[in-house]
Amino acid sequence: GGAQIELKENSKLILNKSYLKKAQDSISLIKGSASFKIAKLAKNQKVNVYTPTAVVGVRGTEYDIQLASDGSLAVNVEKGDVQVGNDAGSKNVSADQSVETSIENPDLNLKDELKDMKDWAENKDAQVDKDPAGKVVAIKDNLDQANKSQKKVLEALSDDKNAEGEVDQFMFNQARSDGLFESASGIAGKHSKDKKVSRTMSTIKKIYSRLNRLNKILEEKFNKLDQIYEEKSKELDEKMNQFDDKFKDMDKKFDNFEK
Repeated sequence: GGAQIELKENSKLILNKSYLKKAQDSISLIKGSASFKIAKLAKNQKVNVYTPTAVVGVRGTEYDIQLASDGSLAVNVEKGDVQVGNDAGSKNVSADQSVETSIENPDLNLKDELKDMKDWAENKDAQVDKDPAGKVVAIKDNLDQANKSQKKVLEALSDDKNAEGEVDQFMFNQARSDGLFESASGIAGKHSKDKKVSRTMSTIKKIYSRLNRLNKILEEKFNKLDQIYEEKSKELDEKMNQFDDKFKDMDKKFDNFEK
């Protein structure tokens, strides 16, 4: 739709499938950093960027996203407004402002624009090196939360209700699981001699495996719902066509009557 995304080195981004015919595009930034330029969208459209620690929603703006090696997040807004949200709440971030959140504390901290996001990421990386065991434990706790949240999404879909509200939570949890597992793997690889890191990483692998299975089940359910919605949409179109044909017949009868 004319959006420009500049992906920086050592970064990973996923272009997501759109479920339930929602009028939005979505992206998952799993690792690294990216700059976004998104033209002003229609009223019912938006672009969501899912990250390991928050969701960034926009309708038209210019902004940068930086992830640290532990999954912590910083967002700088250059133009327009950005809505950033996670389990702790949401913040509206305007031009020349930034927002930060970490894996230890999900609260969104609104600040003046960061002058150097690369420097911010390097400071976060230095904190990881000081306490790698503490960071992987925090990542494990976040993955546990994602697992619980994804189970709630599955329960909601099983209730056979309108599932549009569940799409955002599902996509966020999926980005959380992929991004945080990538972060934990990087920390564990760098600090492989730390026994606590290794033990926690073993637990993280088990949680991530469960999350992967859960994510696949949810993807299948959303795909089935898409099929149902498409079939219902076709049925509705057929009924509308039938009504159109009836009105055309009535118009002909009235024309003949007038003659």
